[in-house]
Amino acid sequence: MKRIKKGSRRAWTKEEEEALLNILEEMVARGFRADCGQLKPGANRHIEEQLAKLLPNAGLKASPHVESKMKKLKNNYGVVLDMLNTSGFGWNDGKKCVEVDSDEAWQSYMQHHKNAEGWRNKPFPIYERLAYIFGKDRATGKGAETPIDMIENENENNLEAESEIGEGLSPMSMDQGQTKSSKRKRATSTDLLVGSLEKIACVFQDVMEKSNQNVNNLVGKLSNESTNSQVVSCC
Repeated sequence: MKRIKKGSRRAWTKEEEEALLNILEEMVARGFRADCGQLKPGANRHIEEQLAKLLPNAGLKASPHVESKMKKLKNNYGVVLDMLNTSGFGWNDGKKCVEVDSDEAWQSYMQHHKNAEGWRNKPFPIYERLAYIFGKDRATGKGAETPIDMIENENENNLEAESEIGEGLSPMSMDQGQTKSSKRKRATSTDLLVGSLEKIACVFQDVMEKSNQNVNNLVGKLSNESTNSQVVSCC
């Protein structure tokens, strides 16, 4: 049987938990959370120092108190996060709890998620704060949506829908229309250019033909005058 280290478990007061959450929120805002979602090395030691300043008589240490509390908070957050990313489950913002559409959906979920027992309709007022603190930092929650993600995605979908409905045209259809219009303009310009060149060629050909005819007439006239001059001389 696994023995529990003496002093590893401690009941946190509301004041102590509130101080911890405030410290964590400040740390996230200051960039203390890595890109992978986990708090950077030294986080628990920093929390211990800040708790000592806020609650000097609490005696809270990084190990085991902060480590144990952080693990519990993350586990509870993970249970609720998994529930909210399941079809038929939703967050009641007024009651701050997870609601389920039907008993069938709940029973089906419980068959594979024993750790969720007791969490249906259970108030969890700090969930949204934990969503900001932990984000998607869970091994089983990779790619899962937090409440903030859900709201942002819904807003983005609404904006996209409004954009597509606007004037009956979507951005894609507008782009396609502009492309087709550009193609028509390019085609029209090409046709005009070809037509102009053809007209110039015809005019040039006509000028050449008239010039050749004039030259031939002049040559003929000069030839006749030369012949007549020779006849007169013979006489």
